[in-house]
Amino acid sequence: EEIAPVLKTMINQVLRRLLRMHKLLDKMAPRMPAQREPPGDEKTSKESRRRYYRKNLDIECDYLPLHAGKDFRNPMKGRINNLSMTGLRMEVPSVNPSYASHEVGKSFRIETVLPNGQPLKLTARIANVHKQEGRLRMGMQFHDLPDYDGTRKTLWFFMLHT
Repeated sequence: EEIAPVLKTMINQVLRRLLRMHKLLDKMAPRMPAQREPPGDEKTSKESRRRYYRKNLDIECDYLPLHAGKDFRNPMKGRINNLSMTGLRMEVPSVNPSYASHEVGKSFRIETVLPNGQPLKLTARIANVHKQEGRLRMGMQFHDLPDYDGTRKTLWFFMLHT
């Protein structure tokens, strides 16, 4: 949005040319019958793709139930173990469920600061819960990534492959 109009025009032209070249190369490529991978490799390739789009980290976060009443003044503490553009995995002390329900389908507001120093505020819904010794591990899907405060952009830049 802050880029000069001339630069936007140049970038759009370059992208259009790149797409045209890609389509042309695709048409010129020899057609071969698709080969199906053996069933054992399917899971491996899916896991490797998932690993590529997921960053492992260990950062502290504060979280509150989405519809927390006045009784809920202080946020609970948790740790985000990995992060992707669609969700995260968070570990919380097993004492936290005594303050608020941590069941599949429950939504929470999560706030943290990424390792690059950027604040991240989002809403996520619990997709799965695994109880372990003294803690809960929760897989969470993002409810919404508000773009009005740049959350989507912040997360996208953080997730860029380096």
